[in-house]
Amino acid sequence: MNHLIDERQSAFVKGRQLLHAVLIANEVVEEARRCKKPCLLFKADFEKAYDSVSWHFLFYMMRRMGFQDKWIGWIKECLSSASISILVNGSPTDEFQPQRGLRQGDPLAPFLFNLVAEGLSGMMREAVSKNLYHSFLVGKKKIPVNMLQFADDTIFLGEPSMDNVTLIKALLRSYEMVSGLRINFAKSHFGAIGQTQQWCKSAAEHLNCGLLQLPFTYLGMPIGANPRRKIMWEPIVRKFEAKLNSWNQRKVSMAGRITLINSVMTALPLFYLSFFKAPSAVVKRLTSIQRSFLWGGDAEGKKIAWVAWDKICAPRSKGGLGIKDIKDFNRALLIKKWKWLMFQQSDHLWSRILISKYKGWRGLEEASHNQNHSFWWSDLKSVMLHSSMAGVLNQFKWRLGSGDQILFWEDAWLSDGRTLREKYPDLYQISSHKSEIVGNMGFFGEEGWQWKFSWRRNLFDYELGSASDFIDQVSALIPNAAIKDQWVWGADPKGAFTTSTANHCIKGDQSTAYLNHAFSQLWAIKAPPRALSFAWRLLWDRLPTKDNLSR
Repeated sequence: MNHLIDERQSAFVKGRQLLHAVLIANEVVEEARRCKKPCLLFKADFEKAYDSVSWHFLFYMMRRMGFQDKWIGWIKECLSSASISILVNGSPTDEFQPQRGLRQGDPLAPFLFNLVAEGLSGMMREAVSKNLYHSFLVGKKKIPVNMLQFADDTIFLGEPSMDNVTLIKALLRSYEMVSGLRINFAKSHFGAIGQTQQWCKSAAEHLNCGLLQLPFTYLGMPIGANPRRKIMWEPIVRKFEAKLNSWNQRKVSMAGRITLINSVMTALPLFYLSFFKAPSAVVKRLTSIQRSFLWGGDAEGKKIAWVAWDKICAPRSKGGLGIKDIKDFNRALLIKKWKWLMFQQSDHLWSRILISKYKGWRGLEEASHNQNHSFWWSDLKSVMLHSSMAGVLNQFKWRLGSGDQILFWEDAWLSDGRTLREKYPDLYQISSHKSEIVGNMGFFGEEGWQWKFSWRRNLFDYELGSASDFIDQVSALIPNAAIKDQWVWGADPKGAFTTSTANHCIKGDQSTAYLNHAFSQLWAIKAPPRALSFAWRLLWDRLPTKDNLSR
């Protein structure tokens, strides 16, 4: 599917996510507003998309994509095997076979629909190649963006001109005739940044649709909104509170409450916490809801919280209850969803846009700020540059490949985790290639890889020893042109980034310190032997190591 489906489509394709389409739309809107670059936005609504698919068009698209006749025959059998009976006054009619549409719930249906939706992407590619449609150009590298799809959720972007508006209508009408998918223009919305309200009304009348107001919602996420304002988070907070309040905590055990808190935490605000940095006021409110549900209480008053919240949120292996801390969970998700994936998927459309605008993941390491940066990017940078992130970012390890991504002096690609700039500051100062990547610091000759260093002056005698150590250490590492440079997550044995291990790195050893303190308190209270034995077993089971037995 990655090779068949255009990169504009984010649904049901491995490695692509809903939030990628949200990010692109948000960055386009932010750049248009901050840099005063005119942009049109048309949010299209399809009528009963899955039920309207033309089978003939589906088979046509499969043939165009190179599917063999046997494959197409299998799909025909899958689709034509369905039968439908209608209830009339409670009595079923005779069964008949449908002639169009995809069965929702069928595991094949999402992939088949993507093949159909690719027809619209192909028409847009053709229009752009013939200079009939003018895309919106993002960033310094002018990455073109003209359409985003998530299954049937489609949004058009481009230069705000009547030529573009006319072409959008022509594309959709033509696509309707061949695919069977009809646009409900009454539920579609058109808007533009950098154009007058009168022009927008004229374009909307041409499309026979309503006006799009900023900010707007796309795929359930706000586009063009300020994530630092509490009002944007209010729907999520209310849903979170209502979901937990629907359970009567008096009838749920402590273990049940913990499970419910974590499950609701994962289900409701996950998209928001994976995309936006939660303001401190929102974090406090969500945490308060968690506490109230955990300890119980009603309208008459709250029960006493017997243990500090940071101890409650510690992992079970370290004496806590494993409840997700909102702030740390938010930070771990942001690192995984963006910094980690930005490097792993540097060739994807969303990543190319961030590289064009902000230098990609390297831009997250720069403390500088630009007024043209979006709220989202500024908040993401503030998370990465926070002092609590030092332990997390130190776990990103380089694995040398071709050397096309690693900065020779600046990146920690040595086995000891230090940079060459830190280890050899004098040599760095006289290097002629301070900002060069590893792959450009040598070449492949007849005898293999050969390093080539250049200095701004001859080395002094006292520098020869340091230079000898430098050459010995670097010579032991040889680039491999057949593989790419990789990041390895040092906190996981398999090297793959996980939010749980990132969460542990953020917390550090706070929970371990608490456990050590608990041991000393246990002996000081002079508890009865039976209670002492029970408490001892609980603490022993939660020890990360058994080294504290002597205490």
